[in-house]
Amino acid sequence: KGSRGGRGGARGRGTGQGQQQRWWRSLKEVDPITLERLCTLGHAPFPLLADESVVTWFDPKALGSYLVSTGAFSHPISRRALDRADCEALDEHCARNGLRALGVACAFD
Repeated sequence: KGSRGGRGGARGRGTGQGQQQRWWRSLKEVDPITLERLCTLGHAPFPLLADESVVTWFDPKALGSYLVSTGAFSHPISRRALDRADCEALDEHCARNGLRALGVACAFD
């Protein structure tokens, strides 16, 4: 299940700096790939548009691994075709969160 809003719509949730750093702790969703609760992640989940108005949150490591290993560059639920910008955004999100580089944009090319 996704939530309504833009790509980064949930950023800034919370009131204190500590809460803003871990804003995803209030998410109720599970990662659609791992089925793990997103609120338990040690890093921010990645928002991927399922369509023009619905965002699905993913564990960025799981999503990147899925895309690179399958070579299927589409949204895992809606099957919306991803573009290079989606892949670059995922790579950048991983880098910002100190996660291992998966080279999703490179694999897309």
